[in-house]
Amino acid sequence: MKIIKTTLAISVGAILTSNPVIEASAAEIAIAGDMNQSSSTNLISYQNTQRDAFSSTADGFQKYQRGVSESIPFAVLDDSLSTFTGDSLGIIDDNNSDEFFGVTDTVNPDNSEPVSAQWVFDISGAPQLGLSIDIGAMGDFENSDFFTITASIDGGVEQVLIASSVDESGSASYTLAGGSSFELDDPLFANDTQLSNKLKTIRAAIEGTGGTLQVTLTASSNGGSEAFAFQNLSIISGFEESEPTGPELVSIADIQGTGFSTELSGEEVVVEGIVVGDYQRNDETDNGDLRGFFLQSLTPDGNPLTSEGIFIFDGSSPSLDVKIGDVVSVIGSVSEFSGMTQVSADSVVVNAEGQPLPEAVSLTLPINDDLDLESVEGMRIILEQPLVISEYFNFDRFGEIVLALPLNNENRLITPTAIEAPGSSAFEQRDIANSQAKITLDDGRTSQNADPAIHPNGDVFSLTNRFRGGDTVQFLNGVMHQAFGAYRIQPTSGAQFLETNPRQSAPAFESDITVASFNVLNYFTTLDENGNRCGPNDSSCRGADNSEEFERQKQKIVAALVDIDADIVGLIEIENNPDVSLKDLTDSVNGVLGSEVYAYVDTGTIGTDAIKVGLIYRQDSVETEGAFATLDSSVDSRFIDQLNRPVLLQTFREKQRGGVLSVAVNHLKSKGSDCEDFGDVDMQDGQGNCNDVRNDAAKALVDWIATDPTNSGDPDVLVIGDLNSYDKEDPILTITSSGFTDLVAKYEGEFAYSYVFDGQVGYLDHALSSSVLTEQVINTQVWHINADEPDIFDYDTSFKKDAQDALFEPNAFRSSDHDPVIVGINLNVVPEDKSQCKKGKWKTLNRHDGSTFKNQGDCVSFVNTGK
Repeated sequence: MKIIKTTLAISVGAILTSNPVIEASAAEIAIAGDMNQSSSTNLISYQNTQRDAFSSTADGFQKYQRGVSESIPFAVLDDSLSTFTGDSLGIIDDNNSDEFFGVTDTVNPDNSEPVSAQWVFDISGAPQLGLSIDIGAMGDFENSDFFTITASIDGGVEQVLIASSVDESGSASYTLAGGSSFELDDPLFANDTQLSNKLKTIRAAIEGTGGTLQVTLTASSNGGSEAFAFQNLSIISGFEESEPTGPELVSIADIQGTGFSTELSGEEVVVEGIVVGDYQRNDETDNGDLRGFFLQSLTPDGNPLTSEGIFIFDGSSPSLDVKIGDVVSVIGSVSEFSGMTQVSADSVVVNAEGQPLPEAVSLTLPINDDLDLESVEGMRIILEQPLVISEYFNFDRFGEIVLALPLNNENRLITPTAIEAPGSSAFEQRDIANSQAKITLDDGRTSQNADPAIHPNGDVFSLTNRFRGGDTVQFLNGVMHQAFGAYRIQPTSGAQFLETNPRQSAPAFESDITVASFNVLNYFTTLDENGNRCGPNDSSCRGADNSEEFERQKQKIVAALVDIDADIVGLIEIENNPDVSLKDLTDSVNGVLGSEVYAYVDTGTIGTDAIKVGLIYRQDSVETEGAFATLDSSVDSRFIDQLNRPVLLQTFREKQRGGVLSVAVNHLKSKGSDCEDFGDVDMQDGQGNCNDVRNDAAKALVDWIATDPTNSGDPDVLVIGDLNSYDKEDPILTITSSGFTDLVAKYEGEFAYSYVFDGQVGYLDHALSSSVLTEQVINTQVWHINADEPDIFDYDTSFKKDAQDALFEPNAFRSSDHDPVIVGINLNVVPEDKSQCKKGKWKTLNRHDGSTFKNQGDCVSFVNTGK
């Protein structure tokens, strides 16, 4: 790329000669030709002995046409717009359906010599002849790769009109129609014009006149990773060799247009404006900046539908350091890259420095139409309203966070099925409203795990300068960008930040016992390395990749369990081995506590998955009552244990007062993969994949619990775990309609959450109490140690650079991706004096199946807690 820097004012005309294009005058007349919109004029004959001569479809030297030719060498075709979006080579794009001549790999097992094709045209004595042809070339060429176009009048001397050459010391940038750019060495020239994958018109005069003109194309290409293409061959009478001119000055608004994509893709243009966002490659940090800058027009066209800004791509190589406030002229080609209109610069001229910037466009959420964002693509923008940090899944890897305007004065965007009936009009309205209330804040870089991570306030993200989901950002200044399927703001300065959701200590209840549900995020003692296999079905291992990661994971999980300090803990996502992982975790907690405080329910392997559920309990406060029970497909065929993890049910007795409680730990099928093999498809009602599988499991669960599987003789049952369902979805309604109470909703309200997905909160982690137990629960709380924390704090060292690894702390925060749910209970105790049963304070309770509990004379449950 040619880059010029000067503080002098330079006119457009002074810089146009850097990219010569010869134009035809108005007096010229095309008298003959071929491959002009797939038609020929005054063509007497066409001969090509190499047509269909090569055995490989990747080799070619002949005319082709998309949709007509049986096969076309892939190296000639640019399929990046739709056919093959990952294409990295090609010339004739998806929109070019006209006939063309393609050349690639003519030196092959079928041929070793240069090949030729001839056209003979009737010129009937026309004067002042010339040839015009569109040519494209892309690849890493060698001097042995060449083509020539010659002409002979009435069989006379051949004139060389166009000859190729290779610059073996140079390189060139090629942008495919889909927007992807590639830098390749050794570009090809036709006469003095550098060729690219965009067809360029090359012209040459023909001496003499006569009756017939033979045009010969001779070429040789060795390899399938480079190609030539020719189209629109015209023989001109009245040909004039004009002075070289360059592309025209085009306004940014005209390039952007009023739609989502430019109508000038592939055009060479001159564009002028002021730099409003500088994201050029910084070779010192090598952080993968956007490799360009944003240019905004100084003379807006007044049309609110056309953007006045555009991205200038200036490549990966070291370049002139333009600055915000520079007024520049750019020559380059227009293209779309990942939905964003851009100009790939061939030359840059700085005309002035330090100029005042255009006023930023004020944006407000919600955005009702993407055209509202498209109309300011590349422009300075400001969002003054307070926005909540809503999603940060890509913060550590790509520097992205999602900001949102909560609806209806709510604190966060709520997953629609957490508060609305799936598939209902209210669900659909909230789903649309949520999508319109979000926007991505990026960091101006494209590299993964960039160092350092940048806080929304513009400073380095650190242990003392961190954020959580639910914190607030305001007065956001930046440039509107589009990439990776989303509009995004590239910041030009730090935003105002307010910590509105600080970390909290673990909840403490004045209750006799506490029960917690905790997803421990694949706690595997078998490391995911060296091809290790896990689980009864010899599945891929999960969790820590090495001993360092495992130690970090253990420290965080143990810290969380110690802080929770529950009497009974249901564990989700622990390795499904006989007892190694569960024992290791229990021993580690006891090691911190300094004594054998906790024991675990030794179930061995449960089911066939690589993970299972488990239980640990404080031996000083509770003890197991009888054997555990499990629910799987062998118990109820509706419970598909190929997909759901088997349920673990254990009855406990409180040591101090003798109360009895049964705890059922669950982990139902996730929404992440489909269940179509089981006839369960996503109904597009918000419940996602496998809703029927989960709902059938819920039906089996409540029916199974009604049979008192552990022979507890007591109806106090607590269902906990990751049910992979939000609280208005079918599986939860199935359980609550069977008499269970949703304790998270009861104590934390409709907008409770334990999990964040797609910038929306809700709870997949549940605590549901049987009807009798409900009156004995004194509180339930979700402890937000995980869902609100960026995963840059977690144990995983994959991809992280040293500075990110150093953010690790051996505490409970970001120990998992789900928040623990903690329930406080004061269990009722049957009085030894059975006469109390006759005074109306106690009553006989029936099981769901109609039979009666037989326990201490049917005197099983104190109706009014605490009396």
